[in-house]
Amino acid sequence: MAKIISADSHFVEPPAMWGERIDRKFRDRAPRTERTTVNGREAEYFVCENITPIPVAGFFGSGKSAEELPEHTKRGFDAAPKSVWDPAERLKEQDRDGVSAEALYTSMGMLLYGLNDSELRSACFHAFNDYAAEYCSYNPKRLIGLGTVEIEDIPAGVAELQRC
Repeated sequence: MAKIISADSHFVEPPAMWGERIDRKFRDRAPRTERTTVNGREAEYFVCENITPIPVAGFFGSGKSAEELPEHTKRGFDAAPKSVWDPAERLKEQDRDGVSAEALYTSMGMLLYGLNDSELRSACFHAFNDYAAEYCSYNPKRLIGLGTVEIEDIPAGVAELQRC
Protein backbone atom coordinates (compact mmCIF):
# COMPACT_ATOMS: atom_id res chain seq x y z
CA MET A 1 0.00 0.00 0.00
CA ALA A 2 1.29 3.46 -0.91
CA LYS A 3 2.11 5.84 1.90
CA ILE A 4 0.25 9.13 1.92
CA ILE A 5 2.09 12.08 3.42
CA SER A 6 0.29 15.39 3.75
CA ALA A 7 2.72 18.12 2.76
CA ASP A 8 0.42 20.99 3.78
CA SER A 9 -1.10 20.43 7.21
CA HIS A 10 -1.17 22.94 10.04
CA PHE A 11 -0.76 23.22 13.77
CA VAL A 12 -3.37 25.29 15.53
CA GLU A 13 -1.54 27.04 18.31
CA PRO A 14 -3.29 26.84 21.71
CA PRO A 15 -4.63 30.20 22.90
CA ALA A 16 -2.23 30.54 25.84
CA MET A 17 0.82 29.17 24.01
CA TRP A 18 2.32 32.52 23.01
CA GLY A 19 2.01 34.11 26.45
CA GLU A 20 3.32 31.02 28.23
CA ARG A 21 6.31 30.39 25.97
CA ILE A 22 7.47 33.79 24.77
CA ASP A 23 10.47 35.46 26.41
CA ARG A 24 9.33 37.33 29.55
CA LYS A 25 10.49 40.58 28.00
CA PHE A 26 7.60 40.31 25.50
CA ARG A 27 4.85 38.75 27.66
CA ASP A 28 2.74 41.93 27.71
CA ARG A 29 2.96 42.16 23.90
CA ALA A 30 2.57 38.46 23.10
CA PRO A 31 -0.06 37.36 20.59
CA ARG A 32 -3.25 36.26 22.30
CA THR A 33 -6.86 35.40 21.66
CA GLU A 34 -9.64 37.71 22.67
CA ARG A 35 -13.42 37.35 22.51
CA THR A 36 -14.66 40.58 20.96
CA THR A 37 -16.64 42.07 18.10
CA VAL A 38 -14.82 43.22 14.97
CA ASN A 39 -16.75 44.79 12.11
CA GLY A 40 -19.99 43.58 13.67
CA ARG A 41 -18.79 39.95 13.97
CA GLU A 42 -18.63 38.50 17.47
CA ALA A 43 -15.96 35.82 17.73
CA GLU A 44 -12.76 34.76 19.41
CA TYR A 45 -9.97 36.58 17.56
CA PHE A 46 -6.22 36.14 17.26
CA VAL A 47 -4.77 39.56 18.08
CA CYS A 48 -1.33 41.10 18.20
CA GLU A 49 -0.01 44.60 17.64
CA ASN A 50 -0.24 45.87 14.04
CA ILE A 51 -1.90 42.61 12.90
CA THR A 52 -5.50 42.68 11.68
CA PRO A 53 -7.53 40.53 14.13
CA ILE A 54 -8.72 37.26 12.60
CA PRO A 55 -11.29 34.77 13.95
CA VAL A 56 -9.46 31.75 15.36
CA ALA A 57 -12.14 29.25 14.34
CA GLY A 58 -11.21 29.78 10.70
CA PHE A 59 -7.99 27.92 11.40
CA PHE A 60 -9.95 24.73 12.14
CA GLY A 61 -13.08 25.23 10.03
CA SER A 62 -12.25 22.66 7.38
CA GLY A 63 -15.29 20.66 6.36
CA LYS A 64 -17.80 23.19 7.66
CA SER A 65 -20.56 24.27 5.31
CA ALA A 66 -21.29 27.91 4.56
CA GLU A 67 -24.34 27.60 6.82
CA GLU A 68 -22.29 26.17 9.71
CA LEU A 69 -19.41 28.65 9.58
CA PRO A 70 -21.04 31.66 11.34
CA GLU A 71 -21.88 29.63 14.46
CA HIS A 72 -18.55 27.79 14.29
CA THR A 73 -16.75 31.14 14.13
CA LYS A 74 -18.65 32.50 17.15
CA ARG A 75 -17.65 29.48 19.25
CA GLY A 76 -13.93 30.05 18.70
CA PHE A 77 -11.66 27.54 20.41
CA ASP A 78 -14.69 25.89 22.00
CA ALA A 79 -15.35 24.45 18.51
CA ALA A 80 -11.83 23.04 18.10
CA PRO A 81 -11.40 19.29 17.71
CA LYS A 82 -9.12 17.60 20.28
CA SER A 83 -6.58 16.87 17.57
CA VAL A 84 -5.55 20.51 17.34
CA TRP A 85 -4.00 20.27 20.84
CA ASP A 86 -3.38 16.59 21.37
CA PRO A 87 -0.85 14.78 19.17
CA ALA A 88 -2.31 11.37 20.13
CA GLU A 89 -5.68 12.51 18.76
CA ARG A 90 -3.97 13.84 15.65
CA LEU A 91 -2.44 10.43 15.01
CA LYS A 92 -5.90 8.85 15.32
CA GLU A 93 -7.13 11.26 12.65
CA GLN A 94 -4.17 10.34 10.44
CA ASP A 95 -5.03 6.65 10.84
CA ARG A 96 -8.70 7.29 10.07
CA ASP A 97 -7.74 9.24 6.93
CA GLY A 98 -5.07 6.77 5.79
CA VAL A 99 -2.29 9.32 6.23
CA SER A 100 1.17 8.08 7.23
CA ALA A 101 2.64 11.46 8.23
CA GLU A 102 2.06 15.20 8.04
CA ALA A 103 4.33 18.16 7.47
CA LEU A 104 2.89 20.70 9.91
CA TYR A 105 3.06 24.45 9.38
CA THR A 106 2.05 27.18 11.79
CA SER A 107 -1.44 28.66 11.39
CA MET A 108 -1.65 31.87 13.38
CA GLY A 109 2.11 32.27 13.28
CA MET A 110 1.98 33.05 9.56
CA LEU A 111 0.36 36.36 10.45
CA LEU A 112 3.31 37.27 12.65
CA TYR A 113 5.56 37.84 9.66
CA GLY A 114 3.65 41.14 9.49
CA LEU A 115 4.88 42.37 12.88
CA ASN A 116 6.89 45.58 12.62
CA ASP A 117 9.09 44.83 15.64
CA SER A 118 11.70 42.28 14.57
CA GLU A 119 12.64 41.39 18.16
CA LEU A 120 9.02 40.60 19.03
CA ARG A 121 8.64 38.68 15.78
CA SER A 122 11.75 36.58 16.51
CA ALA A 123 10.57 35.92 20.07
CA CYS A 124 7.22 34.71 18.70
CA PHE A 125 8.96 32.42 16.23
CA HIS A 126 11.17 31.02 19.00
CA ALA A 127 8.10 30.32 21.17
CA PHE A 128 6.28 28.62 18.31
CA ASN A 129 9.30 26.49 17.38
CA ASP A 130 9.61 25.25 20.96
CA TYR A 131 5.90 24.37 20.99
CA ALA A 132 6.15 22.60 17.61
CA ALA A 133 9.16 20.57 18.72
CA GLU A 134 7.39 19.45 21.88
CA TYR A 135 4.19 18.54 19.99
CA CYS A 136 6.05 16.59 17.30
CA SER A 137 8.23 14.77 19.82
CA TYR A 138 5.19 12.58 20.52
CA ASN A 139 5.86 10.79 17.19
CA PRO A 140 8.50 12.56 15.08
CA LYS A 141 8.18 10.09 12.21
CA ARG A 142 4.53 11.03 11.67
CA LEU A 143 4.38 14.59 13.01
CA ILE A 144 6.93 16.63 11.08
CA GLY A 145 7.05 20.20 12.34
CA LEU A 146 8.12 23.04 10.09
CA GLY A 147 9.46 25.98 12.04
CA THR A 148 9.11 29.70 11.61
CA VAL A 149 12.22 31.80 11.20
CA GLU A 150 13.15 35.40 10.62
CA ILE A 151 13.42 36.18 6.91
CA GLU A 152 14.38 39.85 7.12
CA ASP A 153 17.49 39.06 9.18
CA ILE A 154 19.12 36.06 7.51
CA PRO A 155 21.78 35.47 10.23
CA ALA A 156 19.02 35.47 12.88
CA GLY A 157 16.95 33.05 10.79
CA VAL A 158 19.91 30.72 10.36
CA ALA A 159 20.64 30.89 14.09
CA GLU A 160 17.03 29.89 14.87
CA LEU A 161 17.24 27.00 12.41
CA GLN A 162 20.42 25.79 14.09
CA ARG A 163 18.84 26.16 17.54
CA CYS A 164 15.92 24.00 16.52
